[in-house]
Amino acid sequence: MSSTATRTALEPLRALRYDQSKVALAEVVAPPYDVVTEPQREALIRRCEYSVVRLELPESAQGAATMLHDWLREGVLARDDEPALWWHEQTFTGPDGVDRSRRGFFAAVRLSPYDEGRIRPHEHTHASVKAERLELMRATRANLSPILGVYDDPDGVAEISGQRSIVEITGHDGQTA
Repeated sequence: MSSTATRTALEPLRALRYDQSKVALAEVVAPPYDVVTEPQREALIRRCEYSVVRLELPESAQGAATMLHDWLREGVLARDDEPALWWHEQTFTGPDGVDRSRRGFFAAVRLSPYDEGRIRPHEHTHASVKAERLELMRATRANLSPILGVYDDPDGVAEISGQRSIVEITGHDGQTA
């Protein structure tokens, strides 16, 4: 089998983004849904009526779908006209106090049978969490929670140089994404 036959199929995607003329990104971003505590969720909801946590950790999946539709209709969110790969760089301080950075991109990934070994899980996820995420995806018809995938790129071929930053956000923890 050739090396191209075993590659995972990445495709550009039509991103769903906040309209920065209507909302301040620093007010709507939130940590990943699986680390947000209930007190944090409540604080994020109070901070901004358009907080992503309202979609990520909704009262109900159908409620999130209705809210997403409303935000699209109001122009708070918009889907890109053309599919693209989105470069992403994040700097952060790890739990050990060491500054780190990671780089990658947002893309759609074509699914393949698990036994092909193209994408491997890194953790055991509870069935109830998978069911909740699937229900949310089906209701909203969107993947609101990007999955971090690690890939081997020793030659740096995925690096995109000379590109301008479209968005820079410094989180409430002082880390830049």
